[in-house]
Amino acid sequence: MPSVEVSRGSVARSEVGFASPAPAVQVNRAGSVSFEMAVKGLATSASAAVEAVAPVDMSDFVSSIMTQDLDTGDTTTGVSGGVAAVSTGTRFSVGSLILFNTGEVAQIRSISTNNLTLGTSHIATEADVTTGTTVYAGANYRRKTTGFNTFCFDYFRGGLFRQVMHGCLPTVNLSITRDQVVKFAFAYTAGEAHEYTLTTPVAVDASLPIGLTDTTVPFDGKAARCLLGGVNVLVQDLSLNLGFAPVMRNSLTGPNQADGLTMTLQPITGSFTILADEDDRASFEDVVDRMNRSAQVDFLYQKGTAPGNTFAFCIPAMQVTAAPQSYSDGQGVYQCTFQATLPQTTPGNAFDSALPDFSMAWM
Repeated sequence: MPSVEVSRGSVARSEVGFASPAPAVQVNRAGSVSFEMAVKGLATSASAAVEAVAPVDMSDFVSSIMTQDLDTGDTTTGVSGGVAAVSTGTRFSVGSLILFNTGEVAQIRSISTNNLTLGTSHIATEADVTTGTTVYAGANYRRKTTGFNTFCFDYFRGGLFRQVMHGCLPTVNLSITRDQVVKFAFAYTAGEAHEYTLTTPVAVDASLPIGLTDTTVPFDGKAARCLLGGVNVLVQDLSLNLGFAPVMRNSLTGPNQADGLTMTLQPITGSFTILADEDDRASFEDVVDRMNRSAQVDFLYQKGTAPGNTFAFCIPAMQVTAAPQSYSDGQGVYQCTFQATLPQTTPGNAFDSALPDFSMAWM
């Protein structure tokens, strides 16, 4: 169930020329709506010549703040030197994520006719991507910079109490654990909030049904893969803040009033826990080496490997900002924090204006 709140406040007043207070002015300070949604599988996977479908229950929320690209699947003649050859390159978008027959997700960095340049080492063994296999497209999302859409939330409590939130904009966080489903946490701030009792109860019956938009069971993708600078690391949990920050605009026409919200963007930040791998060293050394050099690295995470049941995101330029090492029950653990960098840079800190932005996708 969502958490809905209207925070009331007051503005203190005093009599002019006297120390005695006057009656305070009651104002509605803020309204908020917050809820979590689990990532669910798609109704149809985007195989060859099939356009991707958006996730039913989450697409409206995500596409209000992110640009949606529904690519079309295709077939490949193989991958060589980090380039995938497909039948029709126009079916894909730069920055989009695609799924190969190996169960591996890769981000498209550039397109030249029917050749898709992929992120470095996104495909572990290129020979395993065989001729004639399907390249599954996805419903891809990238952060908007303009054109954000607001939401209106209208809640009836027991049919007798109503809360209405107008002009709502969210902050968005992702939480991922190794053995659980991916969850989105939306926290909306209202530009204007109202609540009041109803004299006529609102009946929920056959004439006013409560609809369920999607009854699909969230998939639990145990198969997870995380690449840090092309190196496969074992991640236990991960959190991601997409950097959306709504700001209230003060009214120019009246005191203690607002003219709604405006959306600002902050760097994408997050944290993840890396566990020791089989030799207890390799992943850690890769992390520390990159952090000590302040290197910009590519970060890709995917959950699931099957078409229709895979979710992934990619940050083409990311910097590890902290990686303290500890031991838990004899196992080495790194608690890493990171930040996406803009303008984007490649390893070696060279500016690359052609490098795509953060992207996430359902495939």
